Amino acid sequence: MKMNLKNIVFTSVGLLVVGLGIIIYLAKKEDAIFLKEGIRVKASVLSTYKNGTRKSPSYMMDIAMFTQGDSIPTVKTDTTGKSASEKKIDEIFDKIKIKTTMGDYVTTSVSIGRAEYSKYKSGDTLTVVYLKENPKKVKILSHID
Repeated sequence: MKMNLKNIVFTSVGLLVVGLGIIIYLAKKEDAIFLKEGIRVKASVLSTYKNGTRKSPSYMMDIAMFTQGDSIPTVKTDTTGKSASEKKIDEIFDKIKIKTTMGDYVTTSVSIGRAEYSKYKSGDTLTVVYLKENPKKVKILSHID
């Protein structure tokens, strides 16, 4: 079967649209995982810079953050032999929980747009999201929210 130019163009455009659809779907799926399972922390901007060529630049940002540490286990206070008021005070203190400790210090780079390249300066802060298993893979919360 001989394909003419019209059929070749139609097939090529169709494959391109399907391919782009798959790429967009996978990117959105990854964003959904970051939103659902990701850990949000504040990060400090270390620097912004341009890569690529004049005609097609890409913009990057180096950031630093502390990951969220593991929870500190709490132990219920032994109230044996204590008065009612002491038991009440212990009950109040038992409800106070330290949820996390400071985790690891991490520096990494994230891709940004041209507007963010102009907006953010060294020392600025922003909220980022990372997955516990790979804290160096970071997404800026405003990009996925």
